Amino acid sequence: MPPSGCNVYETLGSGYTLLAFGTKAKVLKDFRDVAAELRMPLTIVQDDCKGEVERYQANLILIQPDQFVCWVAKNVELHCREAREGLSVARG
Repeated sequence: MPPSGCNVYETLGSGYTLLAFGTKAKVLKDFRDVAAELRMPLTIVQDDCKGEVERYQANLILIQPDQFVCWVAKNVELHCREAREGLSVARG
């Protein structure tokens, strides 16, 4: 569950949504910066990696506007290059 305990679908933005579990602030900043550069609307939903979210078996989950998962990663210490790759894959 996302931070407020609500359903994950209630947290999705109108553009792309990055679910970030136990992820460092620097990684999230990289995603925000790359998304802005690529002009991709991005909502970031942060939570720790405990409880129900452990079932996802990923720390970063990028969801398209149509609510399909388009990219996942387990590494919570990605660099800007990997953020760019993930967002580029999503954009197509």
